[in-house]
Amino acid sequence: MYGVTAGVSAWALLKGQLADMSGRGWDVSIVASDDERLRAASAREGVRAVPLPMEREIAPLADVRSLVGWIGLLLRERPSVLNVGTPKAALLGMLSGALTRVPRRVYVVRGLRFEGTTGRKRALLLGMERLTIRCATDVVVVSRSVGEVMLDAGLDARPLLLVGDGSSNGVDGVGIAKRAAAVNGSQVREEFGVSNDSLLVAYVGRLTLDKGAEMLVGALHALRERGVEVTLMAIGDSESEEAAALLCDPRIEVVLTGWSDDPIEYVAASDVLVLPTRREGYPNVVLEANACGVPVVTTRATGARDSVVDGLNGLLVDVDDADALADALRLLQGDEARRRTLATNARERALTRFAPTRIWDGLDSIYRGQPSKDVEVVTK
Repeated sequence: MYGVTAGVSAWALLKGQLADMSGRGWDVSIVASDDERLRAASAREGVRAVPLPMEREIAPLADVRSLVGWIGLLLRERPSVLNVGTPKAALLGMLSGALTRVPRRVYVVRGLRFEGTTGRKRALLLGMERLTIRCATDVVVVSRSVGEVMLDAGLDARPLLLVGDGSSNGVDGVGIAKRAAAVNGSQVREEFGVSNDSLLVAYVGRLTLDKGAEMLVGALHALRERGVEVTLMAIGDSESEEAAALLCDPRIEVVLTGWSDDPIEYVAASDVLVLPTRREGYPNVVLEANACGVPVVTTRATGARDSVVDGLNGLLVDVDDADALADALRLLQGDEARRRTLATNARERALTRFAPTRIWDGLDSIYRGQPSKDVEVVTK
């Protein structure tokens, strides 16, 4: 039994994994708040969906109702393995799993909500994290840096397991590379009125301040002042009025595509992908861009720094350093040969080291209580 807070997480984070586990002989179900994405993921994977309302933010009364729902569900279903990720589903699922004595309780840490918080909120989030970990039998981190930050915070009640080189679900590099090869980049540019002389920079994800909107816009302004022609293609929904206002500044060139279920066409047409994030678990969008043969500029934030080997498949800059981001983009704009080298390395790395089956093999071995040689314990 898999559990995530929202159906969109089942759709985006578990693609192929649920069907693969069914093929290995597991009877698989997915638990999440009921929505179209949950039903779509269920149909795509060929597994049973179990709707269970959960609030993403802290909501005591609703959370108690969700916990009671979880306990009742586990008592009825009696799963032998429970895999939960995303903060709320993880807390409720692991707590109810421990109370109902599910034999194997796997907590997949896809990000750290306590990062960047202070005071009582940080103490509360750390407490929730400690409780979740103590209720688990196995804790899997999606990147080495997530594990290292957890160890530094004293979240070491269980060994922190890393499968392969990390990521939550790997990437279908071969499939993405084939689709990217068929994209007519000039046609995409023409569709959005982007000149061939402009450096086309893609951003994929939620448009929020936490994802570095201020840093990104600051870099675009800095490049404009230096006379660099650059266009940002922002692919995703705005979840912050402040971030949306920043991107609507008429002094910079920004194309807003809105949400896309399949952003590969836009990414493949771009010269570089940028991820100016403040925190991540492991950004799948970097792997997808790399499979397209598109280099990445991202920050040294937790999770993000695992996705790029600086100078090999992209460039790393410090968090919130807009000038450094501008410098990196200017460097790539003026050096097409370097962009091509980074792109080649990026595609090779995505295809050879991040196949989804590598992650699924490792998880399956953990479910069976016999972690494979590709599963290691993160240490300081």
